[in-house]
Amino acid sequence: MHTQSPATPSETLPLTRDRGELERQLSHSERLASLGILAAGVAHEINNPLASLLAGVEALRRRLLDPAATAPSVDVTRLLDILERETRRVRDIADKLMLLARPETETANWFNLNRAVDDTVALLGYQMNVQGVRASLELSPGLPCLWAREGAMRSVCLNIMMNAIQAMPKGGELTARTRCADGSALLEVDDTGPGIPDAIRDRIWDPFFTTKPPGKGTGLGLSISQSIVARHGGFIRAENLPERGARFTVELPVLPRGGDDG
Repeated sequence: MHTQSPATPSETLPLTRDRGELERQLSHSERLASLGILAAGVAHEINNPLASLLAGVEALRRRLLDPAATAPSVDVTRLLDILERETRRVRDIADKLMLLARPETETANWFNLNRAVDDTVALLGYQMNVQGVRASLELSPGLPCLWAREGAMRSVCLNIMMNAIQAMPKGGELTARTRCADGSALLEVDDTGPGIPDAIRDRIWDPFFTTKPPGKGTGLGLSISQSIVARHGGFIRAENLPERGARFTVELPVLPRGGDDG
C-alpha cells in the first residue's frame, strides 16, 4: 500500500503564506463592503458642512464686491469663524475614514481603543438616525493604550457595531462600553435586538454565513473580526442578554503576548 510521506516545513510554508494572503484579501474586501455601507451616511455628514461653507463663501464674495464696504465688520468675522468650524468638521470626518482604511500590512503601534469606538459611533451616526437607534457610550477614562494594528482593530469595531445596528432595523439602543479586567482591555457592544437564535449561535463565526438579505452583508465580518482579534492575542465571544438583545465582547491583552504583531 502506498503511503504519502509527511510534508516538510518547506512544503507547507507556501500554503501558510497563501492562506495568510487570502485572509488579508478577504479582510480588505469586507472592509470595502463596510465602507460602501457607510458611504451614504458619510456623504450626508459632509454635505451639511459643505452647504455652510458654500453659503459663507457666497456671503463673503458679496461683502468683498460691495463698494460701500471699507473695513471688516463683525459679520465678516462671524462668517470666517463658521468657515473654520465647518472646514474642521469635514477634516475630522475624513480623518476618521483614513484611520479606518489603513492597510492590513501596517505595523503594530500603540492604539487608543476608546477613540476608535467613539470615531466608529460617529461614522455610523447617520445609519443609526435612519433606523431610530440610540447610542450610549460608557468608555473607561483609565483604559490603557493597546499594542495593535490600528486599521485592523478599527475594522473590528466597525464590524461588531454594524452587526448590532443591523439587528435593530426598527430601532433600539446600542451600548458600547470599555473597561479593564485581569490585565485585559474589554470592549462590550450590546444591542436590544432579538438576540442570537440557538440554532445558529455556533455558526455566526463561519466565513460567508449570514442571515441578512442579499446586499446587506457578506457573511465575513464576524469571521474576520475573530481572526484579527486572535492574531492580537485576544478573543471574541457572543451571548444573549437576560432580558433582550445580544452582547459581543472583545478581550485584548494590555501588553503584547504571544502570536504575531496583529
